[in-house]
Amino acid sequence: MTLLHEPVQEAARRSVLCWLATVDAEGQPNVSPKEVWAIADDMHVVVANIASPHSVRNIAQQPKVCLSFVDVFVQKGFKLVGTARAVRAADPEFSAWAAPLLSMVGQRFVSPQRAGHSRHIGGPHRGTELSLSSR
Repeated sequence: MTLLHEPVQEAARRSVLCWLATVDAEGQPNVSPKEVWAIADDMHVVVANIASPHSVRNIAQQPKVCLSFVDVFVQKGFKLVGTARAVRAADPEFSAWAAPLLSMVGQRFVSPQRAGHSRHIGGPHRGTELSLSSR
């Protein structure tokens, strides 16, 4: 099943940023702009965690999210509703989810720490995978 059809993917590629909406444990909404994000495949969006402590905490407590973006040149936007989860650098699937983000930003957010390890500074050290629903 494909949820992110070509028109949605094309608009996403042209969008400068998106807005990720989460809800905290008390039901208070939080909307956070995200500049480093990408369509990962036909059903997933990946968003870099760059200084997003509220979004990360909210997703851990309540994974339902909404992501929206607008192609400003044609004034057309999309709202994606689904669930999210944090993907950490130590997770086996991290490389696959981080690949689209790292292709955008290169190594700008990564610095060496110890041999065989890397420390990610304020960048996509934790991605947020957004699984979309059909709503």
